[in-house]
Amino acid sequence: MRAKSANSVELDPYVAGLQLGEELREIDPEFVIIFSSIHYDFADQYAGICDGLDRRDVLVFGGTGDGFFESSAGSKIGVAALGINSAGAMKVHCHVEGGLKEGSREAAGRCAKALVEAAGDDAPRLAMVLFDALAASDNRVIDGVNEVLDCAVFGGAVADDRKLENCYVLLNGTSYQDAVGILGFSGRFSFAVDVENGSCPVSDTGIVEAASGNTLTTISGQPAMDFIAGQLGKDPAELTDFDIGVVAVQCSDHADMSDSQFRSIASWQRESGALETFGPVATGQHVRVALPTGDELISGVASLVDRLDGANLGFTPVAAFGVSCAGRQWLLGPRYDEEIQCIRDRARAGLPVIGFPSLGEVGPRRRADGSYSKNLFHNVSFVFAVLGAADPENDNAETAK
Repeated sequence: MRAKSANSVELDPYVAGLQLGEELREIDPEFVIIFSSIHYDFADQYAGICDGLDRRDVLVFGGTGDGFFESSAGSKIGVAALGINSAGAMKVHCHVEGGLKEGSREAAGRCAKALVEAAGDDAPRLAMVLFDALAASDNRVIDGVNEVLDCAVFGGAVADDRKLENCYVLLNGTSYQDAVGILGFSGRFSFAVDVENGSCPVSDTGIVEAASGNTLTTISGQPAMDFIAGQLGKDPAELTDFDIGVVAVQCSDHADMSDSQFRSIASWQRESGALETFGPVATGQHVRVALPTGDELISGVASLVDRLDGANLGFTPVAAFGVSCAGRQWLLGPRYDEEIQCIRDRARAGLPVIGFPSLGEVGPRRRADGSYSKNLFHNVSFVFAVLGAADPENDNAETAK
């Protein structure tokens, strides 16, 4: 298996695509994944990629982000691409489905079913999901995917340049809003996926007693705002908009907080004492308050990349993908480059890596024994996925459970 990544900050969409295609041509990729800033005509960008590759039959899938990062660079404006040539060991299938506004769970389920039908006997062993979170305010995409796919799924919500106006899923030069796209990987290959947040839990654990969708109402007999404020040593009236994006809630189905996910707070409902989160919280979940700091966010990424190092996996990663919450970028400010540099410093030298700042992250928790949790939707987190050639002694065919 061979892989190569490239990037371009050229503003002309065709020229940017042409530069990417020419860089990737030497490996004759079977498929290409791109993460782009919002500032392009994507049909022209795709035409450039095809001309650079001197081919029109290569699947090109991806999405927009609040910038991009790649093995050698990162920028708020530009595009990164990663191509893979598996010598026929891998097969990919892709489908994009609209209608998130009418129900993100249902649209994602239809997308996953169409992917499975297209794959036929080549059932996906791994999948990448990208979706327009601006059209999916209920954030139930991963629920619909989990109902259909029995494999690890990674990816996230596509983004724009912090205006929260236009986000696109990209497939072969067509840009889609109000849509979810899934790329399924079949065949013989090795992979690993994991997620890290880096926020530090600062409270006792409570139990969610009342919640509906993205509204968290009651925790351990108290209005949610009262619980949060009490754990921070504050009065609920002291919680302000400055706490939004800083205070997070760690949620788990398990009392030991294993297989957890994080929720950022979207707003305070002062009259009722409830709060809104960027993603659903379920009644019966265990929760605790967490606060991120720059040092902890960066050390979390370091730990994540180390866990997915080839020495710990039994195979050598050939390509890697990262999805980092745009909120981390905003929290880190000028230190955001340290997160990307951490990947470059700790990943295998020369490993092709591309990624983007997202509006929500998707990935399972990888456990110490190599098994996976169910696929989860995260906030303020970093998802990392690595691919490599098949290990004849370890088929690495884990499924999300």
